[in-house]
Amino acid sequence: MDDISRAPSGEPKTRARRRRAKGPAEEMQNRMSVEAPEVVPPAEEVAELPPLKQPAELARVLMAVLLVAREPVSKLRLAQVCCCSQQDVVTALEVLQHDLREHGLPIEVSLIDESARLLTLP
Repeated sequence: MDDISRAPSGEPKTRARRRRAKGPAEEMQNRMSVEAPEVVPPAEEVAELPPLKQPAELARVLMAVLLVAREPVSKLRLAQVCCCSQQDVVTALEVLQHDLREHGLPIEVSLIDESARLLTLP
C-alpha cells in the first residue's frame, strides 16, 4: 500500500499544499515576471533623422521629451536626441518658454545648472 496520500491532481499532498500556500501577491508577481520580447530594431533598420533647424520645430520636440522625462534632462542630452547643437537647444527652450507664456499655459521651462525640466505653475 502507498503510504503517501495523494491530492486530487495525483501529486503528493505536500506538494499540493505548498502550491496552495502561495499568496495572491506572489502569484501576481509570478505572472508579471514573464519576459517581454525585445522590440528594439537592429541598428541597420533605424532611420537617420535629419537635424532640426527651426527653433519652433525643435521647441515642439523638446516639449515632448521634457514631458516624459522623470528628471531634469541635460542640454547636452537634449542636443544629442535632437541632432543639433547645445546653442540650438537653448534657443529652442527660450522659444518654448515664450510660447507657453503666450498661450497662458500653466507650465514653465525650468533651467537648473545645465539641465532643463518642465514645471507646473500654481
